[in-house]
Amino acid sequence: MKKIVISLFIISFSFVVNAQNKKVDSLIEKLNNDQLYGTCNYVWVLKMNSKAGDSLVNIGKSVSTKLISLLENPEKGIIAHCVLSRIWFVDFNIGSSFENFDKKGIVEYDYNGLSFYEKDGKMIAEEKVLSENKKKWVKKINE
Repeated sequence: MKKIVISLFIISFSFVVNAQNKKVDSLIEKLNNDQLYGTCNYVWVLKMNSKAGDSLVNIGKSVSTKLISLLENPEKGIIAHCVLSRIWFVDFNIGSSFENFDKKGIVEYDYNGLSFYEKDGKMIAEEKVLSENKKKWVKKINE
């Protein structure tokens, strides 16, 4: 009888874990850098308009490995960094600059160590910067 109860518990637990993984994969699929935007709240800030991102933050650190795989993706790397920052840090740094706005039409950001810019409503980070950022996150998570 004990073996049957233990077997049923293991089977039901595996279904729960599998369902959680599918949910996380579905949320990650919905992430996109276009869900980030700059706005003025007394100072210029970066906002995230992503129910998927908010849900991943609420799930917590267990999603970190899957988010790390997105950090070099030019379409998802910035938002993955923002979600990871919200999961791993209570306080983080954000800065913005309009220095090149008149000449180049860009707003530059530094969000918790990741430098990127916004041009024509699109968030853009250089490939090398995304790659270096991924290395920092791998080191942070494996501490």
